[in-house]
Amino acid sequence: MQMRPPFNHLLPKQKSIMVPTIPETETILLCDDERGIRRLLRTILTRHGYQVLEAQNGKHAMVVAEAHTGPIHLLLSDVLMPELDGPGLAEQLRAVRPDVRVIFMSAEWVPDGVFPFVQKPFLPSALMRTIRNALAQPPHPLRRNP
Repeated sequence: MQMRPPFNHLLPKQKSIMVPTIPETETILLCDDERGIRRLLRTILTRHGYQVLEAQNGKHAMVVAEAHTGPIHLLLSDVLMPELDGPGLAEQLRAVRPDVRVIFMSAEWVPDGVFPFVQKPFLPSALMRTIRNALAQPPHPLRRNP
């Protein structure tokens, strides 16, 4: 019986590469008025190690944010919602938590280019890429309307 060498000798030798990882302590405030979308996104985000705070509209998101004593690293918000829309929520939240990164998502709205945006429907991989990129950048400054 002939002994084969271990297969790893066929792999090219590589130097160790440090890949940045996302700490499991990052918190995302998820805001969407559609319950099914919130549940799906919560599942995706928690499977990727994020703590998720969930809100059904902008006003509810502000209540959730005020009750949360820890940091909120990212707001992932639908744009078009009753009571307080995504841009209004981002402005109010950033007034009290200026370090929060913001990503908008929508099936109908066209982005203004200030904040990262994902068009619904989207693949989980596209969402995760957008989240990682947003968290790696400093928060975008708020642009106030005249």
